[in-house]
Amino acid sequence: MAIRRFWGFAAFMANSVIFLMLGMTEASLIKDLGRLYTVAGAIGVALVAVLVSRALILTLTALGYNPFVKPEQKLNKPTLFIMWWGGLRGALPIALALSISPLLISPAERSLVIQLTLAVILFTMLVQGTTLKRFLIRFGMLDAPASPPQE
Repeated sequence: MAIRRFWGFAAFMANSVIFLMLGMTEASLIKDLGRLYTVAGAIGVALVAVLVSRALILTLTALGYNPFVKPEQKLNKPTLFIMWWGGLRGALPIALALSISPLLISPAERSLVIQLTLAVILFTMLVQGTTLKRFLIRFGMLDAPASPPQE
């Protein structure tokens, strides 16, 4: 139990440090957030690409994993769906996008990479993150919240 708490705290600290470093090094991050509407088509392509690639990776993983495990340990369709839909993203993709050297690509291309990364993260947090609990309840992986007592 102590090990789980330690690693949970370590993950929290790592994410906090990443966001702190981003805030100190990249003033244009918020400015790019406001420009997402100008690249709406590219954002749509990026979101579809992320979702399709997750589905492909999970399908291939299940095909390689399922033949070697007991039936109760197999990755079934509801589990694969939750893994696909719950593939949330956060601080690491932003840090990676910002770490691209301006010497490697043009400022416009770097800005586009940052904008697409922000859009994918916003989608996963605002859409996937807020609907994941409903899917967990629907598939019986999480108990539905108790309804308030009737008076």
